[in-house]
Amino acid sequence: MPKMTCPYCQGSGKIAGTLGARLKLAREAKGLTLRDVEAVTTMTNAGISQIETERSKGPSIHRIKEMADLYGVSIDELLQD
Repeated sequence: MPKMTCPYCQGSGKIAGTLGARLKLAREAKGLTLRDVEAVTTMTNAGISQIETERSKGPSIHRIKEMADLYGVSIDELLQD
C-alpha cells in the first residue's frame, strides 16, 4: 500500500501540536464533526472532545488506530514528536 501524503502538514511531513490537536486537525481536514465520528466509531462525541482537548488520559492505541483509519492518516503521523 503506498504511503499517503499528509494533506495538512504544510510541506513539513509533520502535523504540529499535541496528539489531541493533531487528531482534531485531521478530523476537521476530513470535514467531520464530533457527531460524525461518534456515528461510525465506538467513541462518544464527549470522549472524542476530551481526547482532542487533552482533558483525558492518553487514548488507547486501539482508539488512535480507529481515528487514524477514519481520518486517512498514519498512526506514525499522529504520534510523532
